[in-house]
Amino acid sequence: MIKQSKKDMKSKSKIVRYALIIRPFVVGFWRYTPKYISKFLMSLFRNGESSISFAIRYLCIQRLASSCGEKVIIFPYVIIKNYHNLSVGNNVSIHEFTYIDSFGGISIGNDVAISHNISMISFDHDISNINDNHKDSGSIPGKISIEDNVWLGAGSRILKDVTIRTGSVVGAGSVVTKDCPANTVFCGVPAKPVKSMLNHNN
Repeated sequence: MIKQSKKDMKSKSKIVRYALIIRPFVVGFWRYTPKYISKFLMSLFRNGESSISFAIRYLCIQRLASSCGEKVIIFPYVIIKNYHNLSVGNNVSIHEFTYIDSFGGISIGNDVAISHNISMISFDHDISNINDNHKDSGSIPGKISIEDNVWLGAGSRILKDVTIRTGSVVGAGSVVTKDCPANTVFCGVPAKPVKSMLNHNN
């Protein structure tokens, strides 16, 4: 059993090594494919849990987003709209059942953890005219900016015109309607600062 286990580990290491070698060529080639192919494949493999599904989703977001870094992991059941207004940095994970609509523009920095069941909505309905049906009212766009080293807790909601600055944490189930200063824990509905990470060790 031990010999077999070591053999399996060597085999997996070899696969990873080969994957890292061919990755730049695959990504480089994919950038020249028509975008409709990536849109179709993203829809087709959206709910897939295999390694191939993860790889396809990465290639698709590389092609469709305005910019996308390395080591971006998109888990199954994620929905992303308006890719052309989305930028993603390096080492970003987007977990299951997250909904991202970049209509007003969304920027995600490096080393960001987006937990499951999160909504990021970069627009709002225009309800200024009481004579219009709310359902048919126009949209008011507003950018969302997630800076580096941010953790968004499960079930949180990030609304338009919000910047979450470097090193901050958003607690599970929180609704963020205002900017979050750096290195701060935000929780609640609406989210408010509850702790400074600078005093974390005190």
